[in-house]
Amino acid sequence: MGEALREQTESLPSCQQLDRDRLSREPLERTRLDKIRRDKLEKRHQSLGRDGGEGEGKPIAMEGMPPDDRRLLRNDRAQCARELLAERYRRFPLTPDTRFRLDLGVDSLGWLDLSMDIAQHSVELSDDDITEIDTVRDMEALEHGE
Repeated sequence: MGEALREQTESLPSCQQLDRDRLSREPLERTRLDKIRRDKLEKRHQSLGRDGGEGEGKPIAMEGMPPDDRRLLRNDRAQCARELLAERYRRFPLTPDTRFRLDLGVDSLGWLDLSMDIAQHSVELSDDDITEIDTVRDMEALEHGE
Protein backbone atom coordinates (compact mmCIF):
# COMPACT_ATOMS: atom_id res chain seq x y z
CA MET A 1 0.00 0.00 0.00
CA GLY A 2 1.34 3.43 -0.81
CA GLU A 3 2.59 5.42 2.16
CA ALA A 4 0.10 8.27 1.59
CA LEU A 5 -2.83 5.83 1.50
CA ARG A 6 -1.51 4.07 4.60
CA GLU A 7 -1.26 7.36 6.52
CA GLN A 8 -4.79 8.38 5.54
CA THR A 9 -6.19 4.97 6.46
CA GLU A 10 -4.56 5.03 9.89
CA SER A 11 -6.14 8.40 10.70
CA LEU A 12 -9.66 6.96 10.27
CA PRO A 13 -11.68 5.15 12.95
CA SER A 14 -11.13 1.39 12.74
CA CYS A 15 -14.61 0.79 11.33
CA GLN A 16 -13.76 3.00 8.32
CA GLN A 17 -10.26 1.71 7.62
CA LEU A 18 -9.40 -0.37 4.58
CA ASP A 19 -8.94 -4.01 5.45
CA ARG A 20 -6.65 -4.68 2.47
CA ASP A 21 -5.67 -3.31 -0.87
CA ARG A 22 -4.63 -4.87 -4.15
CA LEU A 23 -2.13 -3.32 -6.48
CA SER A 24 -1.49 -4.03 -10.13
CA ARG A 25 0.96 -2.55 -12.59
CA GLU A 26 -1.39 -3.30 -15.48
CA PRO A 27 -3.47 -0.35 -16.72
CA LEU A 28 -7.21 -0.45 -16.11
CA GLU A 29 -9.41 -1.26 -19.08
CA ARG A 30 -10.93 1.83 -20.66
CA THR A 31 -13.74 2.65 -23.07
CA ARG A 32 -13.32 4.40 -26.44
CA LEU A 33 -13.92 7.68 -24.58
CA ASP A 34 -11.05 6.84 -22.18
CA LYS A 35 -13.31 6.20 -19.19
CA ILE A 36 -12.52 3.37 -16.79
CA ARG A 37 -14.59 0.24 -17.50
CA ARG A 38 -16.27 -0.02 -14.12
CA ASP A 39 -17.99 -3.25 -15.11
CA LYS A 40 -14.51 -4.88 -15.30
CA LEU A 41 -13.23 -3.67 -11.91
CA GLU A 42 -14.84 -6.37 -9.74
CA LYS A 43 -13.40 -9.18 -11.87
CA ARG A 44 -9.97 -7.51 -11.80
CA HIS A 45 -10.16 -7.07 -8.03
CA GLN A 46 -11.05 -10.72 -7.53
CA SER A 47 -8.28 -11.99 -9.80
CA LEU A 48 -5.69 -9.98 -7.88
CA GLY A 49 -7.02 -11.44 -4.62
CA ARG A 50 -6.67 -15.04 -5.77
CA ASP A 51 -2.98 -14.86 -6.50
CA GLY A 52 -2.09 -12.35 -3.77
CA GLY A 53 -1.32 -9.59 -6.24
CA GLU A 54 1.45 -9.71 -8.75
CA GLY A 55 4.26 -10.92 -6.52
CA GLU A 56 4.97 -14.38 -5.20
CA GLY A 57 3.64 -15.11 -1.76
CA LYS A 58 7.02 -15.75 -0.17
CA PRO A 59 8.63 -13.84 2.65
CA ILE A 60 11.53 -11.59 1.76
CA ALA A 61 14.85 -13.47 1.78
CA MET A 62 17.10 -12.77 4.76
CA GLU A 63 19.82 -11.54 2.40
CA GLY A 64 17.51 -8.74 1.26
CA MET A 65 16.75 -7.55 4.80
CA PRO A 66 18.42 -4.71 6.67
CA PRO A 67 20.96 -5.84 9.31
CA ASP A 68 18.62 -5.14 12.26
CA ASP A 69 15.93 -7.39 10.77
CA ARG A 70 18.47 -10.17 10.12
CA ARG A 71 19.63 -9.85 13.73
CA LEU A 72 16.05 -10.37 14.95
CA LEU A 73 15.72 -13.57 12.97
CA ARG A 74 18.81 -15.13 14.53
CA ASN A 75 16.57 -15.77 17.53
CA ASP A 76 14.82 -19.16 17.31
CA ARG A 77 11.45 -17.85 18.52
CA ALA A 78 11.48 -14.93 16.06
CA GLN A 79 12.40 -17.33 13.24
CA CYS A 80 9.58 -19.65 14.35
CA ALA A 81 7.11 -16.73 14.23
CA ARG A 82 8.35 -15.80 10.74
CA GLU A 83 7.91 -19.37 9.48
CA LEU A 84 4.44 -19.58 11.02
CA LEU A 85 3.39 -16.31 9.35
CA ALA A 86 4.88 -17.38 6.01
CA GLU A 87 2.90 -20.64 6.15
CA ARG A 88 -0.30 -19.00 7.29
CA TYR A 89 -0.17 -16.13 4.77
CA ARG A 90 1.51 -17.87 1.85
CA ARG A 91 -0.50 -15.92 -0.76
CA PHE A 92 1.09 -12.68 0.43
CA PRO A 93 4.68 -11.52 -0.14
CA LEU A 94 5.60 -10.91 3.50
CA THR A 95 8.17 -8.27 4.35
CA PRO A 96 9.14 -6.89 7.77
CA ASP A 97 6.85 -3.92 7.02
CA THR A 98 3.77 -6.02 6.16
CA ARG A 99 0.94 -4.79 8.37
CA PHE A 100 -1.37 -7.40 9.82
CA ARG A 101 -4.58 -5.38 9.75
CA LEU A 102 -4.09 -3.37 6.58
CA ASP A 103 -2.06 -5.69 4.34
CA LEU A 104 -3.21 -9.12 5.54
CA GLY A 105 -6.75 -8.23 6.65
CA VAL A 106 -6.33 -9.64 10.17
CA ASP A 107 -9.32 -8.57 12.27
CA SER A 108 -9.95 -9.12 16.00
CA LEU A 109 -11.03 -12.74 15.52
CA GLY A 110 -8.05 -13.31 13.25
CA TRP A 111 -5.78 -11.98 16.01
CA LEU A 112 -7.30 -14.38 18.51
CA ASP A 113 -6.69 -17.30 16.18
CA LEU A 114 -3.19 -16.13 15.27
CA SER A 115 -2.17 -15.50 18.89
CA MET A 116 -3.33 -18.99 19.91
CA ASP A 117 -1.37 -20.50 17.02
CA ILE A 118 1.75 -18.55 17.99
CA ALA A 119 1.35 -19.61 21.63
CA GLN A 120 1.37 -23.26 20.54
CA HIS A 121 4.59 -22.78 18.59
CA SER A 122 6.64 -20.25 20.52
CA VAL A 123 5.31 -17.80 23.12
CA GLU A 124 1.98 -16.60 24.48
CA LEU A 125 0.99 -13.03 23.63
CA SER A 126 -0.54 -10.79 26.28
CA ASP A 127 -3.30 -8.29 25.48
CA ASP A 128 -0.71 -5.51 25.73
CA ASP A 129 1.57 -7.35 23.27
CA ILE A 130 -1.25 -7.72 20.77
CA THR A 131 -2.10 -4.02 20.86
CA GLU A 132 1.56 -3.14 20.22
CA ILE A 133 1.94 -5.35 17.14
CA ASP A 134 1.25 -3.69 13.80
CA THR A 135 3.85 -5.19 11.45
CA VAL A 136 5.70 -8.47 10.95
CA ARG A 137 8.79 -6.68 12.31
CA ASP A 138 6.90 -5.88 15.53
CA MET A 139 5.97 -9.56 15.88
CA GLU A 140 9.53 -10.71 15.30
CA ALA A 141 10.88 -8.16 17.78
CA LEU A 142 8.40 -9.34 20.41
CA GLU A 143 9.38 -12.95 19.80
CA HIS A 144 13.02 -11.86 20.11
CA GLY A 145 12.24 -10.37 23.50
CA GLU A 146 12.88 -6.71 22.67
